Amino acid sequence: MSMRVAVTGAEGFVGSHLMTALEADGHTAVSLGPVNEVDIRDRAEVRRRLADLAPDRIVHLAAVSGPMLFSEEPEFVMHVNGVGTVNVLEAAKQLDAPVVLASSVSVATEGSASAPRPASVYGVTKRLAELLGELYRNEFGLPCTAVRIGSVYGAGRQTEHVIDSMIDDAITHRTVSYSGTAHEPLVHVRDAASLLAALVGAQQSWQERYDLVTTPITHEDLAHVVCDVANNGAIPSPVDRTGYSWPITFDSTALYEDTGSAYAVDVQTGVAEVFDAHRDRS
Repeated sequence: MSMRVAVTGAEGFVGSHLMTALEADGHTAVSLGPVNEVDIRDRAEVRRRLADLAPDRIVHLAAVSGPMLFSEEPEFVMHVNGVGTVNVLEAAKQLDAPVVLASSVSVATEGSASAPRPASVYGVTKRLAELLGELYRNEFGLPCTAVRIGSVYGAGRQTEHVIDSMIDDAITHRTVSYSGTAHEPLVHVRDAASLLAALVGAQQSWQERYDLVTTPITHEDLAHVVCDVANNGAIPSPVDRTGYSWPITFDSTALYEDTGSAYAVDVQTGVAEVFDAHRDRS
């Protein structure tokens, strides 16, 4: 069934790919508006814009999009990610429009398997988004699901990613350094977008939360992939450096089953695309 889907953060890395994926699935994708025109913290503005768009579904991506951003301004991160999520949920409640909320694997970067915890204000805000979604689902009857999106990579990402650092190492130093204890819960941006788009169309079977991680990989194995793609004699090199080891396992099986979809981009192909983008810039 074709639907009208409003996307907040539609101009971002995942959001722009999601707009394309929604249209490819036969939906009408509409943007809440660019960040320089719409302040997600402004409740009246968010409510007015979403009411004007009259969506059948809402995907909420607008946020400070990672722990590396505004780390010295935690109150700003809390306002954008926390208040922004409340504003979208309140508007959705008024419109009776089911909502997909973007959470993050950053909710569980430290701790233990039985008690994972975030290691940043950003991660705290994403756990808050999950709890808010559960509240609006259980107390107000608003169909809502939160998706713990993994470490998104791909050509065109503006913020630094471990893959970018490894590719720079391979090109410049012919050695790719890595932490022997670190893992990366990867998802290629096209897979993130296509699976989110598929989830929009599967609202009748929504669970409270999904994981969206297609390729969990150690940094050691990732370094080997980068060296293989570079094909210039670069070799992996372990260094004494800390990195997230993630105390829980992210499992996307439920997402695949409920959407009838699967991921399409293997890590070798995805890294090769990023490598080509680096070459084009140099």
